[in-house]
Amino acid sequence: MIGVSASPLLHAAAIPSVKTYAEFQAYIAAQATGGLVSWSAISLSTGAYRLVSPTAAQAPNLGNGLMGTPWGPASANGYDRANSWVFAAAGHGFPSAAVKTAQMAGSLEIFIELAELTGSASVISLDRNGILSSANAGSAYRTAMTRLDYFDPVLGPMTMNPSTGSGPLALTW
Repeated sequence: MIGVSASPLLHAAAIPSVKTYAEFQAYIAAQATGGLVSWSAISLSTGAYRLVSPTAAQAPNLGNGLMGTPWGPASANGYDRANSWVFAAAGHGFPSAAVKTAQMAGSLEIFIELAELTGSASVISLDRNGILSSANAGSAYRTAMTRLDYFDPVLGPMTMNPSTGSGPLALTW
């Protein structure tokens, strides 16, 4: 049929709506079985948590609070949860320094899932996203960050897996 176009309503269903920050907060609150924790929390065990990003004034040197890295493409040994601020680890997990900075500028909530890695092993020093972590030759409290969800003001909710370096992808629910 020449000259006939499809109804715009048929195409509207194919375009996903971007969730609001309030919707994202409600979603991660329901997912966070470990509850809301401080950005400077240490020794978090396996579980799902939400936390409020610190401001740059609150955490001027996040590298002093991180041993190892959750960034799996650099090291499969994870980070030492007994000696690391949880947001410093998340800062290594973000896809870029710009994303980390935006989270801190807005003191936005993020969601993380942690998994314990078994056995003692060395964790590495890595400079990633403006955070320089330190090494430890025999960490017995190694942790992987298997999920990191954050809110991008332009793209909406995003998710990624720092332990594999995959993402970010749009977070849908």
